[in-house]
Amino acid sequence: MAFTINDDPQRLESRLQGLVCPVSKAALNMLTYQYARALSGFRVSAVDPGFTATALNNHTGTSTPAQSAATIVQLALAIDGPNGRLFDSAGEVGW
Repeated sequence: MAFTINDDPQRLESRLQGLVCPVSKAALNMLTYQYARALSGFRVSAVDPGFTATALNNHTGTSTPAQSAATIVQLALAIDGPNGRLFDSAGEVGW
């Protein structure tokens, strides 16, 4: 989880409390950043799919899996895309 997202009162994530998911996501974001620095010639970025309706949340999410996957597909298909960054459906998110 990005600190920028958690500090934004307009975001759902800023109202949630938890230990395991946010902490592990923060570690994954740093791993993404470090891989991007270490693997020259490769593009490595992270995507926050948002609150996606899945079995994990009893399909209460606000976006469909297809909507959430759109950002992932867009980044994967970009020929000269960004590297070592975090994105959601609105664009780049600050760490």
